[in-house]
Amino acid sequence: MTRAYLGPMLRRAPLVIDVVVALVLVGCALASTIGAAEFSHPFVDATVAVWMGAVAFRTRDPLVAAVVASVGAAGYAAAGATSTPLWSFVALLLVAFGAGAGLRGVRLVGAALALLAGVYVLQVVTIGRSGGSFGDEYLSPPILVAAPLVAGLLVQRWRERAAQLRLLTEELETERRRHVELAVHEERRRIARELHDVISHSVSSMVVQAGAAASLVPEQDPVAGELRTIRATGREALTQLRRQLGLLREEGDLDDPTLPDLAALPAYVESAGGRYREHGDLEGVPEEIGRAAARVVREGVVNAQRHAAGAAVEVALARRPDELEVSITDSGGRPGGVGGTGYGLRGVQERVELYDGRWRAGPHEGGWRLCAVFPLVDTGDPA
Repeated sequence: MTRAYLGPMLRRAPLVIDVVVALVLVGCALASTIGAAEFSHPFVDATVAVWMGAVAFRTRDPLVAAVVASVGAAGYAAAGATSTPLWSFVALLLVAFGAGAGLRGVRLVGAALALLAGVYVLQVVTIGRSGGSFGDEYLSPPILVAAPLVAGLLVQRWRERAAQLRLLTEELETERRRHVELAVHEERRRIARELHDVISHSVSSMVVQAGAAASLVPEQDPVAGELRTIRATGREALTQLRRQLGLLREEGDLDDPTLPDLAALPAYVESAGGRYREHGDLEGVPEEIGRAAARVVREGVVNAQRHAAGAAVEVALARRPDELEVSITDSGGRPGGVGGTGYGLRGVQERVELYDGRWRAGPHEGGWRLCAVFPLVDTGDPA
């Protein structure tokens, strides 16, 4: 059986147990009162049923259970009873314990006073009729009510601490997972940097040497064509290497369903309460550059929401023949500078520089502006 079925059943279990215990107590009480000479009053059975039936509300509504039990105890005493059987104490203990475990504040005080009043009436009347002592009449009721009430309060405090510990455990587990993800992400970036430094250096040297050799060979020589091919292939390999290593560093982001792309940017910005503007035709923008631009937009919007909550945010994309410009502007200032840890802007810098772009971020007309420019043409020999 799955947790989805067990959960509701476990939550209903105390209520079902209360009803069963109440029925058992009602049956025991009625069995002892029906036919007994001292319980000949016609309302005894009714008051006994009410008194024992209060146990059914012990968990559902402890205050109601206390009031009903008090009324039942007083009615039982008024009906002419001269003794307090065992079942009466069992019901009293269960109801008082339920009040202590389930109530607090004014409701707890009200339940305690109601129970105390009912027990006093019961003890004074029944013991007075049977000739009991002063201590039995006036000293035992507070003890009978206070002991289970305090026990219930201790259980309530234990439950609260257990709930706090569960919450703390969940928070610690969430924090642990976050640190693991950060460590994995940082390790990916470290590997990407090392691969880039080692492989790109070798390939760049190959491209430079091929270019130098090509410049020394006459144009009509077939070797010159081969050298130019080697140079072009090396340049393409460097470009692909940079982009693939960039994907390695962003691997954790690829599974995030909230990441927008160029097509989804208008809806994303509007859902965040911002204004979106677009200049030029974005068709034909390379997919990887479009993805990087969308991530810059998300970082800018998130930063605006975090550091300038309630400020107006405007996102603008401008397509020019040789570049794509992305700007995110908000109308709220940043107290004390950028704010935050700066990890987001560091990610923007790495992402933009991955595509030979440029970026800047800083105060702008009383607010803050993040701007990134991605080139859409080959910027030359990466070697």
